[in-house]
Amino acid sequence: MPDCVTRPDLPYVTELSAQSTKAKTRASSGNHESAVSNGAPLPRPMWAADEYLRIVVIGTLAPVKGLRVVREVAQVMKRHRSKMWLQVVGEPTEDRDALEAAGVYISGHYQDAGLGTLLTALAPHVAWFPCQVPETYSFALSQALRFRMPVVAADLGSFPERLAGRDWTWLAPWDREPLEWVSLFEELRENHFLAGVGHVAPGVPLISDDFYAERYLQVGAVPQFVGRRPEMASATRKTSGLSRRGVPPKVRILT
Repeated sequence: MPDCVTRPDLPYVTELSAQSTKAKTRASSGNHESAVSNGAPLPRPMWAADEYLRIVVIGTLAPVKGLRVVREVAQVMKRHRSKMWLQVVGEPTEDRDALEAAGVYISGHYQDAGLGTLLTALAPHVAWFPCQVPETYSFALSQALRFRMPVVAADLGSFPERLAGRDWTWLAPWDREPLEWVSLFEELRENHFLAGVGHVAPGVPLISDDFYAERYLQVGAVPQFVGRRPEMASATRKTSGLSRRGVPPKVRILT
């Protein structure tokens, strides 16, 4: 565990250290870690009402992967003393000190062969993918599916399609505020993980035969990832009709 988890001047993360010890003990007593496939999710049971919901972010944590979101959500959780714990299995590209000060556990770089060992030790309840730009695939998501983990993901890129119809899976707006993310995880903890009740991600609407001619060609714009231009997202919503919430930050529309 990083130093910040055991420092006496940080009582919140010291409490998280105790939660980690309990998690490791329970993980070693069960067979959850042996289930490695792409089958149905196998949610970890929450054994006590005061147990923390353990939320893991897998892979290198960069700004496009939601680094700012993770940092700000962790800070809100710390202020509210929420019964949730954020874990990063991987390395952040920046802001490591701020993340650890907010109580986030960071494993550092890992080899793919050692991912199962890390997940067994940390015993997360859910994998979180707060990406801020669309991803065409996401190998980190593939790992979460391989280990049959419940998933919370931003509704961007390939995530809605890859997770469509999957149990113990939640899609959320990519641009929600930190407090909204915390509220979502609190609801998941109380109404799903403690209650043992899953949730099926929505299916992806079928593309009609006239999609290319009637909708795709009407966009009249090509997205380019350049500077932050939030005003362009509003313009895109008015012209394309393809995205419920427009386009993510760092997108400029070239006409």
